[in-house]
Amino acid sequence: MTARRTQAGFTLLELLVVLAIAGTLMSLVPPAAGRAGDGARLRGAVQALAGSLALARSAAVMSNADAVFVLDLANRRYGVSGPGGGALDGRLDADLRIALTTDARDTIQDGDRAGDRAGGRGAIRFHPDGGSPGGEVRVANRAGAMVIRVDWLTGRTRILPDTDRAG
Repeated sequence: MTARRTQAGFTLLELLVVLAIAGTLMSLVPPAAGRAGDGARLRGAVQALAGSLALARSAAVMSNADAVFVLDLANRRYGVSGPGGGALDGRLDADLRIALTTDARDTIQDGDRAGDRAGGRGAIRFHPDGGSPGGEVRVANRAGAMVIRVDWLTGRTRILPDTDRAG
């Protein structure tokens, strides 16, 4: 009796089928990864803007003088002006759509004629008691939209989903 020898391993056809399936799956990953990256960039920009608004409020309280959060859409910059701040050191990604509505309900936004008349700059002022006349910053990209709302009385900021202009 002769024992039968079996060979371990895969045939060439089996390897080609596995590579074809893997290639198909890999072609689906970049679009999904792009959307996830857009969402991360949106959340990062919103967190940075909210942090800058909170910094302006803190600067006003600590220095006992008004401090101003400035948004310059023409140059895609933002920062704190006044005590504790100076240069607009924050940068905005080019793919973000931004709109700033101030206490007077004046709005500046990307590509808007009103924004061009205002020089593409807007500001939210914070007082020494921490209060503010209020306002909001709307930030959007392909992944969605979010709003940073500054309370008109306390000056505190809240980040909310923007249900009006999602996408």
